[in-house]
This record gives sequence, structure tokens and C-alpha cells, in this order.
Amino acid sequence: MKITVAIESLICGGAERQVTTLASALSKSGHDVEVLTYYRRTDGDFDSYVQLLAESGVKHVFISASSRPGRLWAIRKHLKRSQPDVVLSFLHWTNMTMELSSLPSRRWGLVVSERTSLPASSNRLRRILMRRLHGIADYVTCNSRTNHDAICRDIPWKSERVITVYNSVDLRRFSPNDEHKSNGIFRLAYVGRYDANKNHLGVVNAVAKVRRRRPDIDLQIDCYGDSLKEDSNYQSLKILVRDLGLEEIITLHGVRADIEEVYKSSHAVILASFCEGLPNSVCEAMACGKPVLMSDVCDARHLVQEGRNGFLFDPADPVSIAEAIIRLYDLPEEDHVAMGKASRESAVQMFDPDAMVAKYEEILSASSSRVPGTVKQIPFVSDTTK
Repeated sequence: MKITVAIESLICGGAERQVTTLASALSKSGHDVEVLTYYRRTDGDFDSYVQLLAESGVKHVFISASSRPGRLWAIRKHLKRSQPDVVLSFLHWTNMTMELSSLPSRRWGLVVSERTSLPASSNRLRRILMRRLHGIADYVTCNSRTNHDAICRDIPWKSERVITVYNSVDLRRFSPNDEHKSNGIFRLAYVGRYDANKNHLGVVNAVAKVRRRRPDIDLQIDCYGDSLKEDSNYQSLKILVRDLGLEEIITLHGVRADIEEVYKSSHAVILASFCEGLPNSVCEAMACGKPVLMSDVCDARHLVQEGRNGFLFDPADPVSIAEAIIRLYDLPEEDHVAMGKASRESAVQMFDPDAMVAKYEEILSASSSRVPGTVKQIPFVSDTTK
């Protein structure tokens, strides 16, 4: 198949990483693949991912336009010229762009993919209007049960063409380490963009409570994300860490290329988002054999079984976050090791790259052939791990 994969940009992020991984895997499977983007924040935004794509034989196409109507026209013109068998788009605004670019008619198949579970507080009318545009597409994919159910509620007539495909993880790169070095320090890794939804501020307030309640815990939290100096969320986080006197406990880092080494050198990963789809940091940490501390939102209970491979908490309550940290710290070493093994076991079952690629090949083939409703939902493997 000739496949165009579209996403707004290739800046550092979970969806962008999944696009790079999937496009590269499809290319290695013998398909003719290009990745189309149309937005850049700076000239260096996508250099690293473009290099990875090039190494896999995937062409990168950048569509430049000064206005949204001009962008729609330029994208449609490119697709008519390149004549892909199928287009696969990722994220809400790109989905809308590719759907509108398909009007009034198209010769290519179209699959759109939602990667984030929208919070209940989001504008329902706007969300439904955006999703009704999915009627233009042949199939809709998502990477969480929560989002699958939400899409089916908003556009029930499309439900047989909404397919959940969990993210993949490179299970060789993200694998358990043989050594476990603690040096007496309890290390947690927080990997995610410094935005309000990721709730770094809640974790900082929770750490302040842990320090007051349990001064015996030698805690270290390393945060890795897009540390834009001018970003208000990042600045607020730095100020709160300083004001609470936690600068020796919480360290804010930028993006780390070898993020697997961060997981392997940590005792566990923590993620306190208010809303999530299927977070890469949790999936990757599980593959590295690490326990997970995670907000009890969206698909969390399909990733983390309470007490088996981690603990869940209320992201809006710093006390709940603090208690989860303390519970994990207080576990005997053998229980901590067992949690890590359980995480790895679940990751191997749920995030197998070959399974993800095979399912997308099935969906893309059905879309390019315009065969409706022939792709069946994957059984949720996580149920078998409970």
C-alpha cells in the first residue's frame, strides 16, 4: 500500500513518537510510506524524528501555507498528486484538517486516530461537532478504552468502525535492567510535558506533604519534559519547587533521548495527569519492569492493577498522591520486585509492536478497499492479567 501518515508536527511528544514508530514499521513491512506535517514552531522542531524516519526509508513532506484555507487546498493538492491508497491522521486538529481536505470527494481511504481522552469538562458541543466530521472517514482508531466508549457515545452510528489499538513499545529497548541500585535514595521518574494537565504542581504539593509526614524517606523525583523557559506552566512549577524548599528533592530536566535509562535507574514512575489516553511514559516504564504510581483516570485501571504492579491515586488530592508514594516506599523489597515483574508481564502482552502494526495494516487495507465494518475490535488483553 501507498500510505500517507499525517500529524501536525513532529515535535517531542507521545503521539509524535508513535507516528514515527508506526510509519517506520509499516515501511519495513514493505509499504510505501510518507509522513506529512504542516506546522513548525521552530526550524529544529522535527529534526530528530525526521532523521529516524529517513533511516527507515520514510519520506517526510512538509506542507507550508499562510492560512487554514490555503493549507486545506495545499494538502488536497498534494494528496491528489501523490495518490496514496490510504491516509492515516493523528490528533484532533489534524483529523479535522484531513477530513476537510477530503471534501467534496476523495479517491484515497481515510483513517483518523484520536490519541487523548478528552476530559468531561471539555466543551461537549465542540467535541461532538469535531467527532461528527469522522463520518467522512472510513475508520476511527484510538488508544484507550475510555476514548473508544466516548467516541461511540458521541457518534453511535460509527461505533462498528471505531477500533482501539494500544500503543506499541520497543520491548528490547525498554526492558528490565539486571541491577537494582538504590544507594538509599527512593527515586521516582516523572516523564511528560510541563503542561497543566500533567499536574506537576499536584506532585510538588504531595512531595511537601511526604517530607512533613515521613522525613525518613530520602526521596528524589526527576522530571523530564519540554522545558520551555517562557512557558507559564514551567515557570510556575519552578517557583513552587523553590518556594516549598524542594529544590534538592525535585529536579526539572529537559527532554532526554535515552529515556529508557531514566526508567531503569528509578524505583518507579509517577504520572499525575488529570486526563490521559494511553501515556507512553507508563507503558515504557512497565516494559522496563517498574511499578507505576498513576492517576485513577481514563484507562489507568487497565494498566495498573492496584497492589499488583502499582498504586492509583486521585490527581486532584495531594494527600492521595502522597499516600501512594508512601505505600510504595513501605513495601518490602520482594514485593517491589514482584510489582516490577508484573508490570513487564503486562507490557509484553499489551504493547507488542508486531501486534499493533498488524492491526493497523488490517485497518488501512480495509479503508483503502472501502470495505465497511470488516475490522473487528481487539480483545483487551489487560483483562487476562487481573
